[in-house]
Amino acid sequence: MSYWKDIKGIYLIERISIDGKKDDPIYYVGQSVGIFNRWRQHCNGTEQKIDRAIKSFGYINFSFLILEVVSKTKDLNARETYWINKFKEKGENKMFNISQTTNTNPHLIDTSIKQEIKSLFEEEIGRSIYAIS
Repeated sequence: MSYWKDIKGIYLIERISIDGKKDDPIYYVGQSVGIFNRWRQHCNGTEQKIDRAIKSFGYINFSFLILEVVSKTKDLNARETYWINKFKEKGENKMFNISQTTNTNPHLIDTSIKQEIKSLFEEEIGRSIYAIS
């Protein structure tokens, strides 16, 4: 690995306290091809339950650990599933994860839909999307 930001693998975010008081830990298991950048995204985001919890309680009430460095990107899903199941043994109510990751981008448009949009554009306007842009 040439840079710390290039570390890919499985990470754990653990809520360790609330307002400085030791509390039952709650866990979030995730995967990333840039683990430390992902931690920064969780601290600044609001999309996921874990992001909102970090914003609400403050990042100092959470620990961030690398559970496993994974060399092949194609192995991330399987390793994440393994670790989520491991932490679910502590109780499902102890998890921020609401489901296994599917690693799909909800903002990507299916290629068949994309092709249909292109065709409609060309039929209605007589020019391709690319020519217009």
